[in-house]
Amino acid sequence: MILGARRSPTTLAAVLLCLAGGLAFGFVILKMSLLYIVALLGALFTVWLTLKKPELSIIAIVVIIASVVDVYKLPLVPLGPGSLNVTDILVFVLLALSFWRHLSTRDSQPTASSPVSWLLLLFIGYAVCTALLSIVLLGMDLNTVLRLFRVVSYYLIYFMITNLVCTKQQIRFLVNALFLVAALVVVAMLVQLVMGDSVQLIPGKQYRVDVMEAEVDAMRLQPPGQTLLFACLLTVIALLTNLRSALSLRSRYLYLLALLGAGVLLTYVRTYLLALALVITLYFVVARPEQRLRLAKFVMLGMLLFALLAAGGWGAGGKFQSTLTAMSGRFLTLFAGKELVQTNSLNDRQIENSYALKEIREHPLLGIGLGQDYRPKLYGPDDEITYYVHNVYLWLVLDFGLPGCLVFFLFYLTFLVRAFKSARNEPDPYLRSIAVGALLMGVAALPMALVIPLFLEWHSIVVLAILIGLSETILMHRGVQAAPEAALPAPAGEQVT
Repeated sequence: MILGARRSPTTLAAVLLCLAGGLAFGFVILKMSLLYIVALLGALFTVWLTLKKPELSIIAIVVIIASVVDVYKLPLVPLGPGSLNVTDILVFVLLALSFWRHLSTRDSQPTASSPVSWLLLLFIGYAVCTALLSIVLLGMDLNTVLRLFRVVSYYLIYFMITNLVCTKQQIRFLVNALFLVAALVVVAMLVQLVMGDSVQLIPGKQYRVDVMEAEVDAMRLQPPGQTLLFACLLTVIALLTNLRSALSLRSRYLYLLALLGAGVLLTYVRTYLLALALVITLYFVVARPEQRLRLAKFVMLGMLLFALLAAGGWGAGGKFQSTLTAMSGRFLTLFAGKELVQTNSLNDRQIENSYALKEIREHPLLGIGLGQDYRPKLYGPDDEITYYVHNVYLWLVLDFGLPGCLVFFLFYLTFLVRAFKSARNEPDPYLRSIAVGALLMGVAALPMALVIPLFLEWHSIVVLAILIGLSETILMHRGVQAAPEAALPAPAGEQVT
């Protein structure tokens, strides 16, 4: 500034604001501990990064909740009677940015016209009302209610995708980042498998494999990222089916498929294999002829590779052989017929269902309240999940009542119909593959939800909300794909049809 020049009111106000901000920041530094200062600086950096590249914050949420991080061991930020998780802050910032982006571009973006958006808002509004009724009328503990409502609120990630991820370049970045996180989850599982159960590297279930009520000397791993693994596996299958280089050794998706397949097998979840067989069969029926041929070749090659791996592993000895033995024994129980139905795991679920149905008959409209216990402690004093139902259809009716369950599935089935439309009509092969992956995961979740509560699990909700958002973005923003950044050439090994 030139000495003696007249200062404008705007410049003077900016100087005063900077001085006030500096004094406030200095006061905070003097009064706060070093840990809180680092946390504050980290929060400010996160907000800045979110504003610059929101996809990174979405991936950060996935890493914290749906990978190999134990989110329940992370420090909480106290807020009145409750507390906030670090991902809650990210969600709040992203939602605020989404709302601002929607207001500033609502004339050019058709997000608000999507029936999926309106139905999801209706379900979230119903969940808010149910939470309030649970606290005011039923007298439930605030933290108990917020525990489940926080999980349900993460369906709002959908709006972050539809408002902040609007170009092919952003979609490609987000999907590749999801693949990277899923691959790192598998690597962590393999390291845990080699080290054994003496040191726990990843959270989630870790126990010996149960084959028809007999334990096998092999470790079963079920990290929070297992739903992400399965969803990415289906998406990679869709990409390989839509790309010309499906069976080419140059295709990185082929190696990613093998890695993700190994990760899914290490969970020993039989429901995954049944759902995978179901959606591949359905995809084979509705796919185009050239896609059907590639899919058939890919399935045959996959079965051949697995057979060769299994045959070569029998003489290897050690953990590798015991793992292959456990896998074959575990998945062969799918054909055990009556013996499978009488296993302890299915008997436990039948007991759960009977208690849930009893409560549903008594409270069909409003439910029993969010997070309310519906059964006694059946498995000793350590049985702390007396609110948890493996059958998510019963869980939804139990906590939200029949109207809430109907609203949710109206939203979900509308997504499936629109995802099918996007998967059939999208001209861009890469975007069509992502839409197909979302559709396959959406369809697979329906039978899986009978024994795995995907629609009310925190880590599963994050994955489903992202896939639903991507499917809607591809369908609604087709005009945006004509932009230069959306018309990117396919990388090497991704020749498309």
